[in-house]
Amino acid sequence: MPRSAWAAHLLALLFSLYFNPSLRWAGHLQFYADDYSHMAVFRRGERSLGQFRASLVRNLLTDEPLFNVYHCLRYYFLGQDPRRHHLLLGVLAAANALLAFSLVWRLSGHYLLSFLFLFFFLTYPNHGQADFWPATIYIPLLFLLLLSAHFGLAWLRRGGWAFYAACWMLFTAAAFTHETAFGFLAIFACLWMLERWGALRWPEGLRFLLPLALSSAAYLAVRQTSWFGFGEPGFVFQRPLQPIRGQMVRVFFSLRASFGDILLGNTWQLAGEALRSRGFAGLLLPLLGVPAAFLAVAILFRASSAAGPGAPDKAKLLKLAVFGAAWFFCAYAPNYVFQIAPRHNYLPSFGACLLLAVGFWLLAAALAERHGRLPPAAVLALAVGICCWFYAARLGETERWIRAGRLISHLKAQMLEAWPRLPPNARVVVLDVAGSDDGTPLLPDWGLQSALSLWYNDPKIQASSAFLPKKNNFSLSGRPQVPQHYEQLLLFSFKDQTLVPRRWLLFDDGTKIRVGAALGPFPPSADAAPLRVWAGEVAGTH
Repeated sequence: MPRSAWAAHLLALLFSLYFNPSLRWAGHLQFYADDYSHMAVFRRGERSLGQFRASLVRNLLTDEPLFNVYHCLRYYFLGQDPRRHHLLLGVLAAANALLAFSLVWRLSGHYLLSFLFLFFFLTYPNHGQADFWPATIYIPLLFLLLLSAHFGLAWLRRGGWAFYAACWMLFTAAAFTHETAFGFLAIFACLWMLERWGALRWPEGLRFLLPLALSSAAYLAVRQTSWFGFGEPGFVFQRPLQPIRGQMVRVFFSLRASFGDILLGNTWQLAGEALRSRGFAGLLLPLLGVPAAFLAVAILFRASSAAGPGAPDKAKLLKLAVFGAAWFFCAYAPNYVFQIAPRHNYLPSFGACLLLAVGFWLLAAALAERHGRLPPAAVLALAVGICCWFYAARLGETERWIRAGRLISHLKAQMLEAWPRLPPNARVVVLDVAGSDDGTPLLPDWGLQSALSLWYNDPKIQASSAFLPKKNNFSLSGRPQVPQHYEQLLLFSFKDQTLVPRRWLLFDDGTKIRVGAALGPFPPSADAAPLRVWAGEVAGTH
């Protein structure tokens, strides 16, 4: 690469590290939900390398082998310190940003367009769960996919079977990592067509795509059959055969959740939350870093307008737009059979950000042809302003995850202080930590139970974040058919980061029942007023 390319990549690396929330706030984050379940399985359970030498083979012989191997190795080498896992996520996320920038630069040949894409990618507001939840697989998955795309592009441009072998192996590793892999082959087909636009070489295309297609077919066979005993038969072929009306409802719901609820409505809400928590002065300085960085790049490479030297032509921009749209829809389509969650947006966000960057650049180029340099500069300034808005939303989401980490840390510390040990087979109900009205992500039932089992080193503890109280027994939420005696119950409410144990339940007819008799002495705070209950629900929790 020329010296300017090395300088551009170095700047991209610095920006990727600076705007990375997992690296900047790793010490304030904790494990969440499935993290505890994964820790119980991959750190101490049947898939742990520390307990069974054959567990690596056991993890490979599944329908998502690389998913299991990644988590198994991660917990084996990083242990149970959440900071290490968040630092790993941060490093991989920064590497993804750099690889994404490099791929766009190789495809476009233009620095400022590539940096505009990079700022959209670094500030994209739908990355939260992928950034802060170590149990998700999308960050290492995108890492494998981008590396494979780089090697595939090198083979298309330079030849050499070593490049193609690396592309195929990385593609196969990505395909065998997660069910989202069903759209990867179409992404690489679009990459080949982008490189051979106007002069398609079908024999070369077959050589490029056929081995990748075989890897995809092998994954489909493993996924669709119980080949290793862990498959999910009918995963692909049964759901599309459901009534078309039901499928359309699911697709429209996913579209609304993807763009309306998350990208638009939630982005405004998160940006407002960042403003309220940090204040205007506290938010102004980090937001000014986005336009300042982009302006420095523009000055450095002397390409401050779309009409500047070396700007990509319209045909190349249209090709990039098609590739970005193909990446977005091919990476996103497999998720439409599920309820869309924010973490699902991480993989297709490469395509979305490329579309945004190219769209603004095309508008700037069109204005430059008619009105000179000032209007296109204003368009690029608007694009950078949108990046600032996105970044404010990311800061607001970061505040939520930091607040959740603080709540979980206080919950653990106060509970272990109040009850250093729990009796065998203890039943624990924790109120008000399944989530909050402001969107703070906390612990659902399965995460809470796994967390308590790990904190107390007792796999027999059963926990729930809510329960259905009755006068003579209680039932864990979602399992009303299994009543449990009150004497087995430890009940406390966790609000305002304070543990508030309760000795009594007070029903609406005046009946007062003591709880937690089998759990030993309560701390003094347990003498608080009885927890009011009516119609089988706890006051203030619904």
